Amino acid sequence: LPQGNDARAIILRTYYRFLERAEDNGFTRPIWQTSFEYQRDTLTRILPPDLSLKLTSLFNQARYNKQSTMNIDASEAAQIEQECDSQKDMGLA
Repeated sequence: LPQGNDARAIILRTYYRFLERAEDNGFTRPIWQTSFEYQRDTLTRILPPDLSLKLTSLFNQARYNKQSTMNIDASEAAQIEQECDSQKDMGLA
């Protein structure tokens, strides 16, 4: 998992950690499925739709736009990380 406290590292770490947690609970992302397809088909069933879309969009920006600046700062990224971590009702171990 990415280390660091900048927005990019926080978002990548949150997304990958959530993917691992979802996969551990039977929500495996097929290798051919894009992150937005996975968000639409799976993440919206286990996270609020607006949060799953925000996390997926920021993941794509962090993962594939390495040369650009993130649209959020580290404190906003940490808030999204906390929102994802607080979703206890999503039924994941």
